[in-house]
Amino acid sequence: MNHPLSSARLAGAHNGSTVLRLCRETFSRAPALAWTALALFIISLPTLLLGVVDDRMLQGVSVWTKPWKFQVSIGLHLLTLAVVSAWLPRPAGRSLARSYVV
Repeated sequence: MNHPLSSARLAGAHNGSTVLRLCRETFSRAPALAWTALALFIISLPTLLLGVVDDRMLQGVSVWTKPWKFQVSIGLHLLTLAVVSAWLPRPAGRSLARSYVV
């Protein structure tokens, strides 16, 4: 198989270049999913910090726990979809504008 992310090529490389190649391929094949996932991960950092700073509790749990879990879980789900879509063959004649439509 001559796909840039084929398992034979990924299994042969054990350095950081494989991860960078996967990131580049993911962001080029599914930019909307990848950038949204990255934005959710970045936004989850202040939410996590707010959970440490703000001491409000609801039934013994910080009020910032649920928003943080949603941000991380949706970000992980979108990132998984982006990586999996990078493995799919690119349809012939697909325009650049259509690659931004999920």
